[in-house]
Amino acid sequence: VIQGRWVGESEADDFHSDNSRPWALRTAYTTVFTTVPIAEFDKLKGLIDGVIDGVMPLFGSGEPHPSYRPMIYVAASTGEYSKLGAA
Repeated sequence: VIQGRWVGESEADDFHSDNSRPWALRTAYTTVFTTVPIAEFDKLKGLIDGVIDGVMPLFGSGEPHPSYRPMIYVAASTGEYSKLGAA
């Protein structure tokens, strides 16, 4: 929904490609902020949760409580990553 109206995937991806308006999406374990297209995110979410599965034993607990969900920002490019680091 952009400005009160439903839009297609392409227009939504364009809207969320700006760092000031990233997608806010959930995986099984995390909340992810990203500017990558939604179809690309669908491919990444399994990898993201796989990493969380791998590190959970280090913290001595099972699945994180929803109020303690890790938040991750996935940059769409190295240029975007550099801008985020400089902010």
